[in-house]
Amino acid sequence: LQEVRGGAADFGLTYVDEVPEDMTAQPLGRERFVLVAPPGHRLAQREGAVALSEVVGERLVSFPPESRTRRIIDAAAAKGGLTLRHAVTVSQFATMLRLVRAGAGLAIVPGSAVAGPGGEGLFAVPLARAGLTRRIGLVTPTGRAPGPVAAGLLAALRDGWPGSAINA
Repeated sequence: LQEVRGGAADFGLTYVDEVPEDMTAQPLGRERFVLVAPPGHRLAQREGAVALSEVVGERLVSFPPESRTRRIIDAAAAKGGLTLRHAVTVSQFATMLRLVRAGAGLAIVPGSAVAGPGGEGLFAVPLARAGLTRRIGLVTPTGRAPGPVAAGLLAALRDGWPGSAINA
C-alpha cells in the first residue's frame, strides 16, 4: 500500500477487507484460511475440515495480536467462545512455516501462504467455516489513473483471475 500511495507502484495485489480511504479496492475473490501442521501431527492428514475447537490447546505459531491475520483468527475464535494458545509470535510467513516444520506448533494462515516456497513438506488442512476468509483484490490510488501498461495489466488480472482457486 505504501508503494502504491507513494507512486512507486501503479497498483497492488493484497487483502482488501480493510483498505485506507485514499485507496480504491477491486475485489477478485476470497481466500480461505487453513491449519498448517508438520508431518506426524494428529491433524496433519486429517480427512475433511478441522473445526477451530479442535485447535484449542494446541501451541500456535502466530503473528502479533495487532496484525490483520491475527485479528481475523482471534475474532473467529471469540465468536465461537474459544481461546487459542498463541505460543510463538513471528512477523513473517516464512519464519512461521519454518517453526511449524521444526515442531514449535501449528499455524493458521491464508491458503496461499502454504502454496508458495516454504510450504513444502507441511500439511495444509482445511478449516471448517468459522469466518476465516479474507478478500483478495487490486488496490489503486483513489483519483489517480494508471498508465497504459498498468491499465492493461489490471484488465488482464481482473479478466483472468483464477477465482476458483481462492473462493471460499
